Amino acid sequence: MRQVRRLFAEAFATRIAGLLGVPLPVALHFTAAARARLPGLRYHVRAAAFLLATTRAGTVLLPRSVRERAIQALVGQMIASPSLNMIYLGREPLPAPPR
Repeated sequence: MRQVRRLFAEAFATRIAGLLGVPLPVALHFTAAARARLPGLRYHVRAAAFLLATTRAGTVLLPRSVRERAIQALVGQMIASPSLNMIYLGREPLPAPPR
């Protein structure tokens, strides 16, 4: 189960990286930040809504305002602090991983 969760997290971060135009390690950092801010199912619900809003099916089935809310609800948590904003802008490096 843990391996499946890790694979899903990496696949989702890869999608985030492509959509936001950031390297995969940055996207992994952003998703970890959002998970830390959104306990329990709150993160998973927002991640699922984001995923649907950014797929071809979501573009066809969902009104633009619904897609925008779904995207903002997750991205806003991923880059919610000034330091995360600076990382997104490429003005600060990622912090060193914990040892």
